[in-house]
Amino acid sequence: MNNPLKKFLKRFVLSAFLGLGFGLFSEAVAQVGPELNFKDWKTDDHWADTVDDLMFTENGKNHRGQGRTSIFYWDSSGRIKFPRSVRDPFLSLGYEILTLDNSSDDSFIDGQLNDVIVVGRMNWGKIAENLHFNFIGGVGTANDGYWSNSRSWYPMVTLDFSQSLSEDKKIHYGLTFDGNLALWKDLPLPYLTYIEKISDDLNIQVGLPQSQVEWNLFDSLKFKATYSYPLEFNSVLTYQPLDEVEALRLFARYARTFDGFYLNKSTHRRIFYEHDRVELGVRWVNSFLDLSVGGGYLLGQNFYTGYDIRDLNRIEDLRGQFYLSILIQGIL
Repeated sequence: MNNPLKKFLKRFVLSAFLGLGFGLFSEAVAQVGPELNFKDWKTDDHWADTVDDLMFTENGKNHRGQGRTSIFYWDSSGRIKFPRSVRDPFLSLGYEILTLDNSSDDSFIDGQLNDVIVVGRMNWGKIAENLHFNFIGGVGTANDGYWSNSRSWYPMVTLDFSQSLSEDKKIHYGLTFDGNLALWKDLPLPYLTYIEKISDDLNIQVGLPQSQVEWNLFDSLKFKATYSYPLEFNSVLTYQPLDEVEALRLFARYARTFDGFYLNKSTHRRIFYEHDRVELGVRWVNSFLDLSVGGGYLLGQNFYTGYDIRDLNRIEDLRGQFYLSILIQGIL
């Protein structure tokens, strides 16, 4: 495998180039499951919302103090609507491209893992009094570097119904099927999510598969936390220290991820990567750029094999270590 630092620099330059080309940025985090229905589009004319979350570690060791593992982690997601001038279009696309590039002395985890999925969303509109229907369908592949592995391909389907309870309250419910979910990947799962704008400073979303709170504590202090079923969590506290420099923000973040990939030599088992991280950093937000650069500490990194989270065998446990992170958010 090539030096992951070189790959990191090449990909960051590409990601930064794409991000700088967007011109206007937001904090939208696009998803490919039912969550694709929960976030309203901006009123401004635009094609897409994008998020690129990059993390780089160097020379980590396992808890036995043996071996070295360097990791490049890039989670890129977004959504695209057609046409750009329509706020609530009939057709839109969602995507996620996750790359986990490991350079390790441990041959089992050395190599590149990828999860790529593209879905289409069709907004059918009102099908009954105060009842709207949306359909999401697509396909992805999560693999250990072998793109020809037919077992790594999986479907994503969501049947979503929504009702407005008032101008500021809405519920979504339906069925969703994710062939790479960390739990019960072979079953269509029901879901229910309640969304309310309590005030101009507080928005909540409660339920499954995602819960979220956005809270403007003060004019200069904002908090956002998101839980995604079954194991992922992300929270960010953002502070604007200077009124004279509106673009400058400071942030603190805690995130937990759990990602699965199909193995080329196995019919039923997958490899999973789990990490918890805390970080501090600087964010710059204006009409041309929304860029966060931070550094933090990985509280834990684990690699497992198993069918899902009910049946896991830990194959590597890395020590905590420091890392660099870069987050680029934008709309095109």
